Amino acid sequence: NEMKKLFLVLLMIGVLLVSGVFTALAAEEINVIYMAQAAYQPDEIRDMADLFEELSGIKVNLEFVKYDEQHEKVVASAVAPIPTYDVFSLDLIWTAEFASKGFCVALDDYMSPAVKEDIAPAIMDAFVFNGKTWAMPFLANFQLFFYNIDMIKKAGFDAAPKTLEEMVEQMEAIKAKGICKYPWTDSWNQKEGLTCEYVWITGAFGGDTFDKDAKPIFNTGPGLKALEFMVMLLDKELASPKSLTNDEPAARDDFIAGNAAFTSNWTFQYGSMNDPSVSKVVGAGKMGLLPVAKDVLGKYT
Repeated sequence: NEMKKLFLVLLMIGVLLVSGVFTALAAEEINVIYMAQAAYQPDEIRDMADLFEELSGIKVNLEFVKYDEQHEKVVASAVAPIPTYDVFSLDLIWTAEFASKGFCVALDDYMSPAVKEDIAPAIMDAFVFNGKTWAMPFLANFQLFFYNIDMIKKAGFDAAPKTLEEMVEQMEAIKAKGICKYPWTDSWNQKEGLTCEYVWITGAFGGDTFDKDAKPIFNTGPGLKALEFMVMLLDKELASPKSLTNDEPAARDDFIAGNAAFTSNWTFQYGSMNDPSVSKVVGAGKMGLLPVAKDVLGKYT
């Protein structure tokens, strides 16, 4: 419909703005690199590109890579005599690096005050460096809790856990009753995904990874509790051993195949979970807030 078309056009414009390469708009075709992982999926990006081609007459060449491959490819393109990519998606943690090295250009002259004011400062400010805006926010992604309510009820519980302690209790019951061999699955492979998972679990125990002076504190207190918690889940075989090699899509696939009762993942899992063509947990799979330790409950509300 027309509203969906407009939405897709705006998203494609967002991709272009992220690159900062506005000269590409005068070209006959543009090259785009995008992360095919925990975000908009390739078919959705292809839909945006097709609509952009239809409205602009500019051909869009798409290349999809995993998140941990994208940074290296963008850097290699940026330092080449003739860059490979005209448009790229930029993780907020790369803003200072890419801006200071001239890998993208400031967008402030192309953004009206109204556009900036329409985006939450916490999101927009992540792409500001040295007083200039280097990317247009395209996707707000965050970790969520996914659970199989049918498995929870079969184990004798009425609702999803709100604390880590309740979750462990439910997982032990689910495993003991043979409902699921490994109630927890996750993306703990030794890449960026593991860092994200560890950070939220540290937060779930009430802590931070760095103090106010930017000194690391994750080797004590909540950070240590988070590591011990993860190891405990593996030792008790509550967490699937595949978690150690899973990336986010693999963890999603475990969950939507009905092989786990719980997982944490990014927002992209919600759509797959409710798609009957790929999911075995349609209706049973639910999404909510991440559980925290019982003595932390209420801290973040």
